[in-house]
Amino acid sequence: MVVVRLRGPGRPAGDVELTGLAVDVHRGTVYDRLRKAEHVCGLDLRNGEDVLTLHLGVKLLRLLQGPPERRRERVGSSAG
Repeated sequence: MVVVRLRGPGRPAGDVELTGLAVDVHRGTVYDRLRKAEHVCGLDLRNGEDVLTLHLGVKLLRLLQGPPERRRERVGSSAG
C-alpha cells in the first residue's frame, strides 16, 4: 500500500512524517510498515544498495504489469 500510494509527483522522498500524511497514517505506523517490508524482502532500507534494489524491483513490476489501463482491465476481467 505504501509503495503504491507514494508514486507520482510530490512523493515524500524518504520523509517519514510526510509519508504518514500522504497515506493517512501515523509516522509510527510508517516505521512499522518499513520494518515489515525489510523483513519480508530481506533488505535493510538503511543501505543504499538495498533501497535501489527495492526501487528497481517496484519499477520492474510496474513495467511487467503494463500500462495502468491494462492493469485495470486485468483486475476487472478476473472478478467475473
